[in-house]
Amino acid sequence: MKTIRLPICLIVLLLCAASMETRAQQEYNPFKGFNIGVTTQAQLVAPVNFKSVYGPTVDAFAPKGLPGFGYEGGLELSYHFAKWFGVSLGLNFGSSAVMDFKAGGKRIPWNRLSDRFHDFFFPLKFEFHYPVSDRFWLVSDLGVKFSGSFQIGGTMMQSTMAVYEDFNDPTTYVDLTCVTSGLTSTRAVNADLVFDMGFYYQLPYGDLLRFTAGVNAPMTGTTLSGLYQLTCPAYQYESGGTFTCINNHLNFSAAYIHTFKKVKAKQLDKSWMEELPRHEFQFNVGDPFVAVNYSNLNWLNRNLEHVYSYDPVSWTEPLSDYIHTRCVPSFSFNYNFRVQKWFWVGALTTITGVHGTYRDRLTDAKTGRASEVLWTIMPDVRFSYFNRPHVTLYSGIALGVMLDHVKSREYQGTQAFLGYQLTAFGVKAGGKHWFGNVELGVGHKGIASAGFGYQF
Repeated sequence: MKTIRLPICLIVLLLCAASMETRAQQEYNPFKGFNIGVTTQAQLVAPVNFKSVYGPTVDAFAPKGLPGFGYEGGLELSYHFAKWFGVSLGLNFGSSAVMDFKAGGKRIPWNRLSDRFHDFFFPLKFEFHYPVSDRFWLVSDLGVKFSGSFQIGGTMMQSTMAVYEDFNDPTTYVDLTCVTSGLTSTRAVNADLVFDMGFYYQLPYGDLLRFTAGVNAPMTGTTLSGLYQLTCPAYQYESGGTFTCINNHLNFSAAYIHTFKKVKAKQLDKSWMEELPRHEFQFNVGDPFVAVNYSNLNWLNRNLEHVYSYDPVSWTEPLSDYIHTRCVPSFSFNYNFRVQKWFWVGALTTITGVHGTYRDRLTDAKTGRASEVLWTIMPDVRFSYFNRPHVTLYSGIALGVMLDHVKSREYQGTQAFLGYQLTAFGVKAGGKHWFGNVELGVGHKGIASAGFGYQF
């Protein structure tokens, strides 16, 4: 009887040990304990608010605030004290205030000014993350971002711009000077409410990638305030008033988190090569917002709009023509090859255009045409963090060259610029071969784009 009980006990012990090992593997938590990471963030900041002393209906030259772009980056130390919860403290440096505006109102619409102030930030966040698959977690966080006290006085910006009345005679131009002064912020501590949502992806050796989108809302009100003065000698006009700048912004962030838990290398699972497609062709249509901002023709046309939009100062001065412009959507085509289940490489090309028509101001007859083509070609990489035969979630980045070919009365030629596309979130869904997709990001492909593709 004893000889029978001994093998049974050994079998039971082995089964218990195997069960415990399997359970430990299933409950493996890469977040547990202390982690350290590097973070980076792009921000879309709310426009600065200008208030003219003459009132908005009278002051045609009053500056107009525009959405601005900021940035932030730094280090993060986190401690995860439970299975799904953790806290983090960061030390960041970045934009504390962004002032992006057009000076001159409707009469001089092309004069765009921009300035940024910078500070150190200390974000303190409470985090919740929930596992969806072995390497994929959804995450959300809520916290407060503190920044140190500062006080600024005096002149912030003084910019003088010239608009040539006659491109063949550079001695005739319009001066426009914008001065903002009395810029102050005297609070002891700035505190912003922050909220983010996104996902974690675990790398093969245990470290984590995190991608989130969120909002930043100052709890202490105005970030900066001051006075502005705008002078335009050519029109013998002066504008002035007050401005307020609040650091409300949307943000898109990426982070690399080191977990101090190096996972042992495992035999790569090759089954995905038979289950998931390796090659992908994609065609998308997106907005041309970024491409148009690079457009030389757009700059020249706004220049011309000012030059030919003024009223004649005497009855002997002839009316000239004006230009009307249109832009087309951004069309993109890309090919990607799946190197690993989660990693893709490929190439992306985009094309968009700006077209102009010159018209006589008196008869509205066409007097000429202008055109511009903006074309990019960029190698890109993609990270897919949810991989199923019919649904894929992904992010990516592409960098390359943009060629800008312009043909107008004032300028003809081709220039080269940096081309880029940052895809914060993309989803594709469909059948075995054909699929539809939607992407959100920033770059020449568009802030938002949608299309279809073929995979095999």
